[in-house]
Amino acid sequence: MEKDTYEKRCRSLLTQDIVLLLAQIYECRGRQSFLEKEGADVLVYLEADARVRSIDASCRLSGAAVSRGRLKKLAQNKTIPVTEGEKEAAGYRDALEMIRNDYRYLQMGLPLLTEFQKKLATRQGKGPRDSRRMSDIEEDCRIYEDLLNAGGTEPLLLTSVFLFDFLAARPFRRGNRRLFCLLARLLLYRSGHNVISYTCLEEGLLGLAESPGSLHGAVTGFLCALRETYREFSLRTAPLCSGVSKKERVCEAVRNHPGSITKSELMEACPDISQITIQRALRELQEQNEILKISGGRYTSYKWNEER
Repeated sequence: MEKDTYEKRCRSLLTQDIVLLLAQIYECRGRQSFLEKEGADVLVYLEADARVRSIDASCRLSGAAVSRGRLKKLAQNKTIPVTEGEKEAAGYRDALEMIRNDYRYLQMGLPLLTEFQKKLATRQGKGPRDSRRMSDIEEDCRIYEDLLNAGGTEPLLLTSVFLFDFLAARPFRRGNRRLFCLLARLLLYRSGHNVISYTCLEEGLLGLAESPGSLHGAVTGFLCALRETYREFSLRTAPLCSGVSKKERVCEAVRNHPGSITKSELMEACPDISQITIQRALRELQEQNEILKISGGRYTSYKWNEER
Protein backbone atom coordinates (compact mmCIF):
# COMPACT_ATOMS: atom_id res chain seq x y z
CA MET A 1 0.00 0.00 0.00
CA GLU A 2 1.27 3.47 -0.87
CA LYS A 3 1.99 6.06 1.81
CA ASP A 4 -0.49 8.50 0.23
CA THR A 5 -3.23 5.88 0.42
CA TYR A 6 -2.51 5.33 4.11
CA GLU A 7 -2.76 9.06 4.77
CA LYS A 8 -6.03 9.34 2.84
CA ARG A 9 -7.54 6.49 4.84
CA CYS A 10 -6.59 8.23 8.07
CA ARG A 11 -8.08 11.54 6.91
CA SER A 12 -11.29 9.81 5.83
CA LEU A 13 -11.77 8.70 9.44
CA LEU A 14 -12.04 12.26 10.75
CA THR A 15 -15.81 12.03 11.08
CA GLN A 16 -17.72 13.85 13.80
CA ASP A 17 -18.03 10.82 16.07
CA ILE A 18 -14.35 9.87 15.81
CA VAL A 19 -13.17 13.46 16.31
CA LEU A 20 -15.29 13.58 19.48
CA LEU A 21 -13.74 10.32 20.71
CA LEU A 22 -10.24 11.69 20.09
CA ALA A 23 -11.05 14.87 22.03
CA GLN A 24 -12.38 12.82 24.96
CA ILE A 25 -9.27 10.63 24.99
CA TYR A 26 -6.86 13.57 25.04
CA GLU A 27 -8.90 15.27 27.76
CA CYS A 28 -8.68 12.07 29.82
CA ARG A 29 -4.93 11.89 29.24
CA GLY A 30 -4.55 15.36 30.71
CA ARG A 31 -6.39 14.31 33.87
CA GLN A 32 -4.34 11.12 34.08
CA SER A 33 -1.12 13.08 34.51
CA PHE A 34 -2.56 14.79 37.59
CA LEU A 35 -3.97 11.56 39.05
CA GLU A 36 -0.63 9.79 38.55
CA LYS A 37 1.11 12.36 40.73
CA GLU A 38 -1.57 12.39 43.43
CA GLY A 39 -2.09 8.63 43.54
CA ALA A 40 1.50 7.50 42.96
CA ASP A 41 1.43 5.07 45.88
CA VAL A 42 -1.34 2.96 44.37
CA LEU A 43 0.10 2.70 40.85
CA VAL A 44 2.26 -0.30 41.71
CA TYR A 45 -0.85 -2.19 42.85
CA LEU A 46 -2.84 -1.18 39.78
CA GLU A 47 -0.03 -2.24 37.48
CA ALA A 48 0.25 -5.68 39.10
CA ASP A 49 -3.51 -6.18 38.89
CA ALA A 50 -3.61 -5.04 35.25
CA ARG A 51 -0.84 -7.49 34.35
CA VAL A 52 -2.85 -10.43 35.70
CA ARG A 53 -6.00 -9.30 33.91
CA SER A 54 -4.15 -8.79 30.64
CA ILE A 55 -2.64 -12.27 30.75
CA ASP A 56 -6.05 -13.70 31.63
CA ALA A 57 -7.60 -11.95 28.61
CA SER A 58 -4.86 -13.32 26.35
CA CYS A 59 -5.66 -16.82 27.63
CA ARG A 60 -9.30 -16.33 26.70
CA LEU A 61 -8.26 -15.35 23.18
CA SER A 62 -6.10 -18.45 22.79
CA GLY A 63 -8.50 -20.80 24.57
CA ALA A 64 -5.90 -21.63 27.22
CA ALA A 65 -7.28 -22.85 30.56
CA VAL A 66 -5.25 -21.45 33.46
CA SER A 67 -6.60 -21.02 36.99
CA ARG A 68 -6.67 -17.58 38.61
CA GLY A 69 -4.21 -18.67 41.28
CA ARG A 70 -1.72 -19.97 38.73
CA LEU A 71 -2.18 -16.83 36.62
CA LYS A 72 -1.19 -14.61 39.53
CA LYS A 73 1.93 -16.65 40.21
CA LEU A 74 2.85 -16.69 36.53
CA ALA A 75 2.29 -12.94 36.28
CA GLN A 76 4.69 -12.41 39.18
CA ASN A 77 7.15 -14.93 37.70
CA LYS A 78 6.94 -16.97 40.91
CA THR A 79 6.32 -20.34 39.31
CA ILE A 80 7.41 -22.39 36.31
CA PRO A 81 4.78 -22.95 33.59
CA VAL A 82 3.81 -26.59 33.22
CA THR A 83 0.94 -26.95 30.77
CA GLU A 84 0.82 -25.59 27.23
CA GLY A 85 -1.72 -22.99 28.40
CA GLU A 86 0.59 -21.84 31.19
CA LYS A 87 3.51 -21.61 28.75
CA GLU A 88 1.44 -19.37 26.48
CA ALA A 89 0.43 -17.24 29.49
CA ALA A 90 4.09 -16.92 30.50
CA GLY A 91 4.99 -15.98 26.92
CA TYR A 92 2.42 -13.18 26.96
CA ARG A 93 3.80 -12.01 30.31
CA ASP A 94 7.31 -11.86 28.86
CA ALA A 95 6.08 -9.92 25.83
CA LEU A 96 4.25 -7.45 28.10
CA GLU A 97 7.42 -6.91 30.10
CA MET A 98 9.46 -6.41 26.95
CA ILE A 99 7.05 -3.78 25.66
CA ARG A 100 6.80 -1.99 29.01
CA ASN A 101 10.57 -1.70 29.40
CA ASP A 102 11.71 -1.18 25.82
CA TYR A 103 8.86 0.42 23.86
CA ARG A 104 10.95 3.52 23.10
CA TYR A 105 13.45 1.41 21.18
CA LEU A 106 11.23 -1.18 19.47
CA GLN A 107 10.78 -0.49 15.77
CA MET A 108 7.92 -1.99 13.78
CA GLY A 109 9.09 -4.66 11.35
CA LEU A 110 9.16 -8.40 10.70
CA PRO A 111 11.99 -9.11 13.18
CA LEU A 112 9.90 -7.66 16.03
CA LEU A 113 6.70 -9.43 14.93
CA THR A 114 8.55 -12.72 14.68
CA GLU A 115 10.07 -12.27 18.13
CA PHE A 116 6.63 -11.60 19.64
CA GLN A 117 5.19 -14.60 17.82
CA LYS A 118 7.89 -16.90 19.20
CA LYS A 119 7.02 -15.79 22.73
CA LEU A 120 3.30 -16.36 22.19
CA ALA A 121 3.07 -19.64 20.27
CA THR A 122 4.26 -22.89 21.86
CA ARG A 123 2.36 -25.35 19.69
CA GLN A 124 2.73 -26.46 16.10
CA GLY A 125 1.71 -24.20 13.24
CA LYS A 126 3.10 -20.96 14.59
CA GLY A 127 4.92 -19.75 11.48
CA PRO A 128 3.84 -17.22 8.83
CA ARG A 129 1.13 -18.14 6.34
CA ASP A 130 2.99 -17.11 3.17
CA SER A 131 5.72 -14.77 2.00
CA ARG A 132 3.32 -12.39 0.23
CA ARG A 133 1.37 -11.62 3.39
CA MET A 134 4.58 -11.06 5.31
CA SER A 135 5.84 -8.76 2.58
CA ASP A 136 2.63 -6.71 2.83
CA ILE A 137 2.96 -6.46 6.61
CA GLU A 138 6.61 -5.42 6.28
CA GLU A 139 5.53 -2.63 3.93
CA ASP A 140 2.79 -1.54 6.35
CA CYS A 141 5.37 -1.39 9.16
CA ARG A 142 7.65 0.79 7.04
CA ILE A 143 4.83 3.18 6.13
CA TYR A 144 3.71 3.36 9.77
CA GLU A 145 7.20 4.33 10.94
CA ASP A 146 7.62 6.89 8.15
CA LEU A 147 4.27 8.61 8.82
CA LEU A 148 4.72 8.56 12.59
CA ASN A 149 8.16 10.11 12.36
CA ALA A 150 7.03 12.69 9.79
CA GLY A 151 4.13 13.92 11.93
CA GLY A 152 1.05 15.44 10.40
CA THR A 153 -1.07 12.28 10.78
CA GLU A 154 -3.05 11.72 13.98
CA PRO A 155 -1.09 8.94 15.78
CA LEU A 156 -4.21 7.20 17.12
CA LEU A 157 -5.76 7.00 13.66
CA LEU A 158 -2.49 5.80 12.19
CA THR A 159 -2.29 3.13 14.87
CA SER A 160 -5.92 2.10 14.35
CA VAL A 161 -5.50 1.69 10.58
CA PHE A 162 -2.31 -0.34 11.01
CA LEU A 163 -3.97 -2.66 13.54
CA PHE A 164 -7.04 -3.10 11.33
CA ASP A 165 -4.86 -4.10 8.40
CA PHE A 166 -2.90 -6.51 10.59
CA LEU A 167 -6.08 -8.26 11.70
CA ALA A 168 -7.31 -8.44 8.13
CA ALA A 169 -4.03 -9.99 6.94
CA ARG A 170 -3.68 -12.50 9.82
CA PRO A 171 -0.09 -13.15 8.73
CA PHE A 172 0.62 -16.03 11.14
CA ARG A 173 -1.05 -19.41 11.37
CA ARG A 174 -2.02 -18.82 14.99
CA GLY A 175 -1.66 -16.20 17.69
CA ASN A 176 -2.72 -13.25 15.50
CA ARG A 177 -5.35 -11.94 17.93
CA ARG A 178 -2.99 -11.90 20.89
CA LEU A 179 -0.27 -10.39 18.71
CA PHE A 180 -2.81 -7.71 17.74
CA CYS A 181 -3.24 -6.87 21.44
CA LEU A 182 0.52 -6.67 21.97
CA LEU A 183 0.97 -4.41 18.96
CA ALA A 184 -1.85 -2.19 20.23
CA ARG A 185 -0.01 -1.86 23.54
CA LEU A 186 3.31 -1.09 21.89
CA LEU A 187 1.91 1.55 19.55
CA LEU A 188 -0.13 3.21 22.31
CA TYR A 189 2.94 3.41 24.55
CA ARG A 190 4.83 5.03 21.71
CA SER A 191 2.01 7.55 21.30
CA GLY A 192 2.17 8.53 24.97
CA HIS A 193 -0.82 6.60 26.31
CA ASN A 194 0.84 4.86 29.25
CA VAL A 195 -2.50 4.55 31.06
CA ILE A 196 -2.52 1.00 29.67
CA SER A 197 0.08 0.11 32.31
CA TYR A 198 -2.60 0.41 34.99
CA THR A 199 -5.69 -0.99 33.25
CA CYS A 200 -6.48 -4.02 31.13
CA LEU A 201 -6.60 -2.84 27.53
CA GLU A 202 -7.09 -6.41 26.30
CA GLU A 203 -10.53 -6.73 27.91
CA GLY A 204 -11.77 -3.91 25.70
CA LEU A 205 -10.20 -5.43 22.60
CA LEU A 206 -11.57 -8.98 22.87
CA GLY A 207 -14.58 -8.39 20.62
CA LEU A 208 -12.55 -6.38 18.12
CA ALA A 209 -9.89 -9.07 17.90
CA GLU A 210 -12.58 -11.66 17.14
CA SER A 211 -14.39 -9.68 14.44
CA PRO A 212 -13.05 -6.24 13.43
CA GLY A 213 -15.83 -5.50 10.89
CA SER A 214 -15.50 -2.32 8.80
CA LEU A 215 -12.58 0.10 9.10
CA HIS A 216 -14.75 2.85 10.60
CA GLY A 217 -16.34 0.41 13.05
CA ALA A 218 -12.99 -1.07 14.05
CA VAL A 219 -11.40 2.35 14.62
CA THR A 220 -14.41 3.46 16.66
CA GLY A 221 -14.23 0.28 18.73
CA PHE A 222 -10.50 0.70 19.32
CA LEU A 223 -10.83 4.32 20.41
CA CYS A 224 -13.76 3.47 22.69
CA ALA A 225 -11.65 0.74 24.33
CA LEU A 226 -8.85 3.25 24.95
CA ARG A 227 -11.28 5.83 26.34
CA GLU A 228 -12.64 3.22 28.75
CA THR A 229 -9.15 2.45 30.05
CA TYR A 230 -8.77 6.12 30.95
CA ARG A 231 -12.16 6.15 32.65
CA GLU A 232 -11.33 3.03 34.64
CA PHE A 233 -8.04 4.55 35.72
CA SER A 234 -9.84 7.70 36.82
CA LEU A 235 -12.44 5.75 38.79
CA ARG A 236 -9.81 3.69 40.59
CA THR A 237 -7.49 6.59 41.46
CA ALA A 238 -9.90 9.48 42.05
CA PRO A 239 -10.83 8.35 45.61
CA LEU A 240 -7.14 8.49 46.54
CA CYS A 241 -7.01 12.16 45.59
CA SER A 242 -10.24 13.24 47.30
CA GLY A 243 -9.43 12.53 50.94
CA VAL A 244 -11.92 9.63 51.15
CA SER A 245 -11.06 7.24 53.98
CA LYS A 246 -10.26 3.59 53.32
CA LYS A 247 -13.42 2.52 55.13
CA GLU A 248 -15.50 4.80 52.90
CA ARG A 249 -13.84 3.35 49.83
CA VAL A 250 -14.71 -0.19 50.92
CA CYS A 251 -18.25 1.00 51.60
CA GLU A 252 -18.55 2.50 48.11
CA ALA A 253 -17.11 -0.64 46.51
CA VAL A 254 -19.81 -2.76 48.15
CA ARG A 255 -22.54 -0.24 47.35
CA ASN A 256 -21.63 0.06 43.67
CA HIS A 257 -21.05 -3.64 43.02
CA PRO A 258 -24.00 -5.44 41.39
CA GLY A 259 -25.26 -8.15 43.76
CA SER A 260 -22.91 -9.41 46.45
CA ILE A 261 -19.14 -9.01 46.52
CA THR A 262 -16.47 -11.27 48.04
CA LYS A 263 -13.45 -10.22 50.03
CA SER A 264 -11.18 -11.19 47.13
CA GLU A 265 -13.16 -8.95 44.78
CA LEU A 266 -12.91 -6.10 47.28
CA MET A 267 -9.13 -6.54 47.41
CA GLU A 268 -9.02 -6.30 43.61
CA ALA A 269 -11.25 -3.22 43.64
CA CYS A 270 -9.09 -1.55 46.32
CA PRO A 271 -5.63 -2.99 45.62
CA ASP A 272 -3.77 -0.56 47.89
CA ILE A 273 -5.87 -1.43 50.98
CA SER A 274 -4.57 -4.34 53.05
CA GLN A 275 -6.67 -7.41 53.77
CA ILE A 276 -6.71 -6.60 57.50
CA THR A 277 -8.03 -3.08 56.83
CA ILE A 278 -10.74 -4.44 54.53
CA GLN A 279 -11.79 -6.98 57.17
CA ARG A 280 -11.98 -4.26 59.81
CA ALA A 281 -14.03 -2.02 57.53
CA LEU A 282 -16.44 -4.86 56.73
CA ARG A 283 -16.89 -5.64 60.41
CA GLU A 284 -17.64 -2.01 61.26
CA LEU A 285 -20.05 -1.65 58.33
CA GLN A 286 -21.90 -4.76 59.47
CA GLU A 287 -22.14 -3.40 63.03
CA GLN A 288 -23.59 -0.17 61.61
CA ASN A 289 -26.06 -2.21 59.56
CA GLU A 290 -24.71 -0.65 56.35
CA ILE A 291 -24.01 -4.01 54.71
CA LEU A 292 -25.26 -7.58 54.99
CA LYS A 293 -23.09 -10.67 55.30
CA ILE A 294 -24.10 -13.51 52.99
CA SER A 295 -23.26 -17.13 53.87
CA GLY A 296 -20.02 -17.85 55.70
CA GLY A 297 -16.64 -19.53 55.51
CA ARG A 298 -14.74 -19.45 52.22
CA TYR A 299 -17.92 -18.49 50.29
CA THR A 300 -18.67 -15.41 52.37
CA SER A 301 -19.84 -12.36 50.44
CA TYR A 302 -21.35 -8.99 51.30
CA LYS A 303 -24.07 -6.81 49.84
CA TRP A 304 -25.38 -3.32 50.43
CA ASN A 305 -28.32 -3.14 52.86
CA GLU A 306 -31.02 -1.59 50.66
CA GLU A 307 -33.54 -1.54 53.49
CA ARG A 308 -31.48 0.58 55.82
